[in-house]
Amino acid sequence: MKGTKFLFAIAAGVVILVAALLILALLRFGPSPYQAEDTPEGVAHNYLAALQRQDHERARSYLSTTLDGYPVNVEQFAADVEQFMITDIDRPPYDPNWYKDEVSLIVESARIEGDDAWAIVRRTKIGSGDLFDSGQGSYTFSMGLRREDGDWKLSWAEWYWSNCWSYRTYPRCH
Repeated sequence: MKGTKFLFAIAAGVVILVAALLILALLRFGPSPYQAEDTPEGVAHNYLAALQRQDHERARSYLSTTLDGYPVNVEQFAADVEQFMITDIDRPPYDPNWYKDEVSLIVESARIEGDDAWAIVRRTKIGSGDLFDSGQGSYTFSMGLRREDGDWKLSWAEWYWSNCWSYRTYPRCH
């Protein structure tokens, strides 16, 4: 009887520990709060956070209006996002669930050169792996920004970007 209670206590402790770790992981990998918009880092962060939240209106507001294919309205922006999210298999994120909470997007640094800036972003994903694969992956990518009328705006990004914004005549653009 005493041994059974002891084993039950150990099992309950393991369950509580696993639940706590899961909660911590989910809190860590959700979209973080918006930041101030007076730096390239803040604008890059807010754009990615808005995409994760699927707040297309806010995400579109961070794009440079001088882009050749600047989306004329939120509906066009959303269609462009859907295009790179699902059908553009030539570029990351490859995963139609890229915006889910298990993805962490952290702007690590930015380099400013006059009215241009480059932000470096680290993307980390935790997924369900198997015995030999943890399911976790991490890589960095860059985002270009330019100062327009005193505000930082996105002019290009290596990932999480539609080619339609750079070239409206790109195949598959609306």
